[in-house]
Amino acid sequence: SKSKAKAMDKSGSLSVDSKRGTKNIILGVICILVSNLLYIGNNYIIKWSQLTASEVGMVRGVLQVLIFSGLFIREHTKSNKNLNFENKTKVMLLLYGFFMATSTFACLAAIPMMPIDDLVVICFTSPAFAVIFSYWLLKTDLTLLKILLSIGIIVGDIFVVQPSFIFGEDKMVELEQFSQNSTVDLSDGQNLTASLEILRDQELGTDRMNYYIGVSLCFYTAIGIAFATSLSTKLSSSGMSNNALMVSAAAFGLILSLAFTPVLPNRLLFGESLGSIGYYCLPVAALNTVLAFWFLTLSLDYLRNPTL
Repeated sequence: SKSKAKAMDKSGSLSVDSKRGTKNIILGVICILVSNLLYIGNNYIIKWSQLTASEVGMVRGVLQVLIFSGLFIREHTKSNKNLNFENKTKVMLLLYGFFMATSTFACLAAIPMMPIDDLVVICFTSPAFAVIFSYWLLKTDLTLLKILLSIGIIVGDIFVVQPSFIFGEDKMVELEQFSQNSTVDLSDGQNLTASLEILRDQELGTDRMNYYIGVSLCFYTAIGIAFATSLSTKLSSSGMSNNALMVSAAAFGLILSLAFTPVLPNRLLFGESLGSIGYYCLPVAALNTVLAFWFLTLSLDYLRNPTL
């Protein structure tokens, strides 16, 4: 009877753990989907309102530091948790904040340089890098299935969004835009060919250079986010709170925004007008960025799997 009771207790605890695990997976998936929706929508808001990375980053940094510093202090005042972490853990926290902040700032800086579709596709290659960093930092198994699933996510993403750097842009749209700003006759094939050559020559200028800079920034975002989320999982297992992670990322983000003001002008610091649209969209964009961060952090806490 004792052995039967032990078996029943064991099966009951396994059932509870299984339910808890399933619940965490569902909540984690919901959080990451919300984070991605906020992230994508925010890109369109920033591009439409012509805000700079310095402007959004500064407001978002101030909001995030104030909110989550308060939550961090409240959390540790009530729980009386020991904050004496090992030096290794403190270094990881600083690395997390640095890479999360620089990755987000790089993405914000790339928004005016390229189409949003292309930006999203490149940034969403992050799972492929997360598999590698998880294997390195978290000692997870690097299986063929994980590699194939990561490739499948990227390929599916590419075919859905169809970025212009792979599929090319609609030449009819290009010709329509070109004809509105020129007097070239497009009525015959010879002039059509000449017009396409002119368009190609124009693309080799500043816009093309900015585009490739934007692509480089997006790839850095994908790699940096993958590394930061792997660090986040390791820090959570060491007892580091989500609020501490949010404060670290926000502090580095605020420093970056101020440091890059000479390169990416911050009209708020120089008393210049953002326009009626800019003043409305700036707090919305900053708050969306904070929320996207928060839901991403929550999803990692639930899933404990940066690849997901």
